[in-house]
Amino acid sequence: MHDHLPQPRREQALPVARPTRAGLMALQSAAGNRAMGRLLSVQRNVGIELEDSKWSVVTDTRPRKRVDKGVPIAVRDEFQLQAEDAGTGSVLEIVSHPPGVMDPGGLEALIRQIGETITQLDKRATGKKFRALKLKDGCKGFLLESKDPFTPFAQVTVGVPLARIPQLFAALTQARAAVVQGPKDSWPHQAAERIVDSPSPDLTGLIHLLRSYLVAGDRGDSARTLKGLVRAMSRTDFATLFTMIPADEQRVIRDRQELWVAALTDELAMGGDDRASAPVFSQHLRYDNKGITFGHRNHTSRRDWLEGMSARGVDLLTARGKAGFLEGGERAESLRAGIEWAPPKMGPAQLLQVLEEIHEGLGALGPRVDQVAHRDEPESTPAAIIELREIPDGLDWRVALRRIYQCVHDVISQEGQHPFSYVRTADGEARRRAAGKLADALSPEKKGS
Repeated sequence: MHDHLPQPRREQALPVARPTRAGLMALQSAAGNRAMGRLLSVQRNVGIELEDSKWSVVTDTRPRKRVDKGVPIAVRDEFQLQAEDAGTGSVLEIVSHPPGVMDPGGLEALIRQIGETITQLDKRATGKKFRALKLKDGCKGFLLESKDPFTPFAQVTVGVPLARIPQLFAALTQARAAVVQGPKDSWPHQAAERIVDSPSPDLTGLIHLLRSYLVAGDRGDSARTLKGLVRAMSRTDFATLFTMIPADEQRVIRDRQELWVAALTDELAMGGDDRASAPVFSQHLRYDNKGITFGHRNHTSRRDWLEGMSARGVDLLTARGKAGFLEGGERAESLRAGIEWAPPKMGPAQLLQVLEEIHEGLGALGPRVDQVAHRDEPESTPAAIIELREIPDGLDWRVALRRIYQCVHDVISQEGQHPFSYVRTADGEARRRAAGKLADALSPEKKGS
């Protein structure tokens, strides 16, 4: 590794807490299903992001200015219309409120409200700027513009236990709900059997997801972004996912690192006989944001990545795993390790921001997971948060969202034979408080008229 660089105090993955079901059901009974969805981080959470690069947003000031990513433009009960970075400007993105929809009623309410706002946008797609206040629940201080209807690129986020990942990928493909890539059905289990005796479904699911990353990066061509390579991207980092397999399997893998790496990298094309030393992603990538453009390549090796998550509790594809708690120049130096690039000249603060963005996306939620509480089990099951980044061509976002929701429900409940409920988490409480503060700040009397 890079011994000459400052060694970060890395934030190692800790075992995921499993809330008990008894307390959860009492809270659910008191709050009610829909109310609980507003208060808590819930399983069967399905969220959506809809971005349209043809719709621009600027400040309603002189001179006009770009709007920072994530700034709310309109806040509805079920979602937020917000700014998203695009080159030197800002575009529009619709993002459902966390933790996502929890039942068919919530799903249809989300679809209905998004449809209403898209209709309002389309009526004003004249090529002339108009104030965001013209939209229902629009915010003061922004101008929107497009000459085209709102035709978004859709991304859907779901929570699913590791053991159900292979079935989810198969269901999504069969339903033509999302485009995913992964190994052949029997490959993950066969690879797991090379490492441990009688592998658990959790280990098989983890290997399925890991292999999908390794296959995606096993090409020498070019791609626009790292996020664009992975069709089913884990927002939970892989160091945390590793702690979600049984403890005895974790111990075996730590003791059999060579076998672990060999099993996961078998039959990959890049790297020849030394394929474990090849980068996880062999492609040359492109950074293009806020007027800064350059090519780069991440040389983090397959071996370092797989050994990092299993033996040291860090995901080296993430900024958190690579730089830990370092700050300033030391953090920038640590993030630069293994990155082949030739960026334009920039100041220290801008350099650090760019390096953070290069690592953005993969494992960006760190240790955050969802939880599944099956009715016949005393403890909840942690679930990986996965972003489905490619919807089949020509498929309307409404159809895709309904299909994905149904796939997630059927896979986790095993076609209704293994019912599950919703789980309160500390993370959910934090997000609830944040959403409440946002709603207060953007109440009608504070938005202007």
